[in-house]
Amino acid sequence: MNRLLFVALALTASTWATAQELTLAARGQPAACTIVRPAGASPSQVYAAEELQRFTEQMTGVKLPITTDEAPLPACTVVLGDTRFTAELLGGPADVKALGEDGFRLVRHGDRLLVLGGPVRGTLYGAYELAERFDEARNIVLSEDGGRQGEVLARWKVLANPPAMPAAQTRAFVEDKLLSLGNRGTYGDTVADPLAEDGSAMKLYNTHYEWCATLPFSEVAFDPGKKYRLRMRVCVEKEPGKEGEAFWVGVYDAKNRRGCAGIERKTSDVGEGYAWYDVAEWVPERDHYFWIGPGRFDKKGGATSAIKALKIDKLELIRLD
Repeated sequence: MNRLLFVALALTASTWATAQELTLAARGQPAACTIVRPAGASPSQVYAAEELQRFTEQMTGVKLPITTDEAPLPACTVVLGDTRFTAELLGGPADVKALGEDGFRLVRHGDRLLVLGGPVRGTLYGAYELAERFDEARNIVLSEDGGRQGEVLARWKVLANPPAMPAAQTRAFVEDKLLSLGNRGTYGDTVADPLAEDGSAMKLYNTHYEWCATLPFSEVAFDPGKKYRLRMRVCVEKEPGKEGEAFWVGVYDAKNRRGCAGIERKTSDVGEGYAWYDVAEWVPERDHYFWIGPGRFDKKGGATSAIKALKIDKLELIRLD
């Protein structure tokens, strides 16, 4: 028996139950819709796209493709954030700044569903709200497996309403499993590693050098206005006989669109096995995020990476004053 995923969206949230159904995915059928995010999406918005993709796949077995607004707009889409298409679809500016860091709007325009929210948390919260409304609208069938539907929705509701942030500590560790990884399975994955202190590491492949693993500081407890040191424990698996960049890593200010601090290392600068590296000393803010990528190389010129892989064990945040 097929599982279908429908969603009903109208121009106002109060008219969900009377809106015409729109099929996003049906088991055994090609993906009906595409998830579109801004080309310059924040880590939170990248994660929102991945969560929607994962949610629909869990419910229907269909993996919705994710693309950026650099590509043409598909006929049926879930549009996340303020893309280059958003103003045209709305008939005017999205004005996501007026929604604040956490606010969002859900809007339907024909076969396009718009999740309007800012880059810090608004778009992600809007994606979670979209999932919750699958369960609320009377004319929506999410899955024929009621138990599975409830299980997935319960997980999303916890994510949408996180517990209060614990008190900041003078020293804290962040394990690899808490990092957000873009294009999991393509850019990297979580692997078992007996040399990692917790037996697990995030392994980044050598096929790319994008900022693929990230940690938003909106999810980290710290004392505002205080200076911190950020360190990381990583392992570089080198390609024998090749010299080049091993990794590049830093802290980015998403609000002001600038780097705060960072380092890069050549393969000749790193040893074998795991080692600690100081990444930054700075005053963190909620709009900042940690990022890391494998070493850069001239991919267009036909070059290949100087490393086999980069493995991340954990991060450490230490208050300095």
